[in-house]
Amino acid sequence: MSPQRYEMTMTGTLYAVGVGPGAPDLLTLRAVEALRRVDVILAAASPRNDYSRALETARPHLRPDVRLQRLEFPMTHDKATLRAAWEKAAGITRDVLRGGKNAAFLTIGDPLVYSTFGYLLKTLRQLDDSLPVEIIPGITSFQAAAARTRTILCESHETLCIIPGIRDEMTSQKPVSSSAKKKTKPGWPSSSRPTATSRPSCRLCAAAVALRAASWPAMWSSPKSVWLP
Repeated sequence: MSPQRYEMTMTGTLYAVGVGPGAPDLLTLRAVEALRRVDVILAAASPRNDYSRALETARPHLRPDVRLQRLEFPMTHDKATLRAAWEKAAGITRDVLRGGKNAAFLTIGDPLVYSTFGYLLKTLRQLDDSLPVEIIPGITSFQAAAARTRTILCESHETLCIIPGIRDEMTSQKPVSSSAKKKTKPGWPSSSRPTATSRPSCRLCAAAVALRAASWPAMWSSPKSVWLP
């Protein structure tokens, strides 16, 4: 096979890059290396505006000649609308990779933790499961919050539970009382009860205040994410 023919049949690689909690200097070395060698940046954004927090976070590390490709992910609960958006984004991604271009999908935090990348990955696999994908983990918001406030999330035999604050039934819950903290789910030893119902959740309020003061808006999308002690 001639070199030209081989080049035409090469398939690009999709890199799912977690850009961390919103600070350009919190990207990992592997993430920066990937961003410097890709040909296309896939930036998820709402159809209502062109702004992408992930893109702005990664921008200092992008090549000047990199091509930006917008992928629209609507903020809706309508399943048909969401499915259509995922299929369109996956189709665009597939065409980029089949064209021999390496691409990076940017996501705040980690690509596999409450990320739009999960929907893209599942839909892309349905379209063409042979396309190469590499996932580069990123620092999550709760890790950065703990570091910023010097909060120990778990230690010894404690269990760490990550409880989202994005569901209506979750945001309407009341803080855990001191008496409730002493109770454990049947089958759980008292030393292994979820720490999300004890120390860490009570300290997230202080974490949110510190992060807002540090101008890291991407780390806390809603004040309802925080449970007060």
